[in-house]
Amino acid sequence: MTETTIDTTDQEFREIVLGLIAEQAAAEVTADSKLSELDLDSLDVVELVHTVKFKFDIALTAFDVIHAGTAGEVADIVVDKRG
Repeated sequence: MTETTIDTTDQEFREIVLGLIAEQAAAEVTADSKLSELDLDSLDVVELVHTVKFKFDIALTAFDVIHAGTAGEVADIVVDKRG
C-alpha cells in the first residue's frame, strides 16, 4: 500500500495557517492582521500550537506566536518549520 500525499504550495499552506488563526481569534484574519489586535489569550495560543502540531506535525511554539507581530509572520514561521 502506498501513501498518498497532497503537495500543498507554501502559499496554500499559509492560507491554511491563517484560517487556523482566524478560528482561534473568532475574527476575520489576513496576513497583515496584528496579533495584538486579535484578542488572542494564552489559551488561544496554546490551542493554535497544539493544532499545528496535531494536524501537520510541526513544532510551533507559544514563543513563536507571541513574538510574531502579525498573523502572516506566524504563517511564515510555520511554513519555514515545515521545510
